[in-house]
Amino acid sequence: MGFFDKLKAVKNMVTGGAAKVDVKIIDFCIGDFFEVEVKVLVDDVDISMENVYLTVEGWHIVNGVRIEIEEDENGYPYERPVEFTREEQTYKSKCEVAQKTDLKANKSYKWIEKILIPEGSMGCFDNGSERHYYRFCAGVDVVGNDPDSGWIIVD
Repeated sequence: MGFFDKLKAVKNMVTGGAAKVDVKIIDFCIGDFFEVEVKVLVDDVDISMENVYLTVEGWHIVNGVRIEIEEDENGYPYERPVEFTREEQTYKSKCEVAQKTDLKANKSYKWIEKILIPEGSMGCFDNGSERHYYRFCAGVDVVGNDPDSGWIIVD
């Protein structure tokens, strides 16, 4: 490995720039299996990975207004509306899509993972003040900062 290759490897370790990771959700559903496609495009330096992983999360978010009672400067009570947001994780799953291997520079890799979000899990909706969605993130487990897809939202 030449000097510039070593510099690239260090940069990739710090920034997570060793590869580009994409996620595609195919026929999302709850209560039955659906497919998630994970693609990894390796940059210009080989990488040694521990695994490729996929994280799936469900989130329920409620936005509302509550009334707080306060006193004015004369001691008289008054109502003050206060906006709030409540977030609750409703589902989480993490699976290994691919096992330890070396990925070659300038090559593309693809895996298909079958996912099951159990029947009875909360579905996706958005009614303005309340929302439920699922999000997916795939990553490549390497030394340093893992390259990942970022969160892909299904709602």
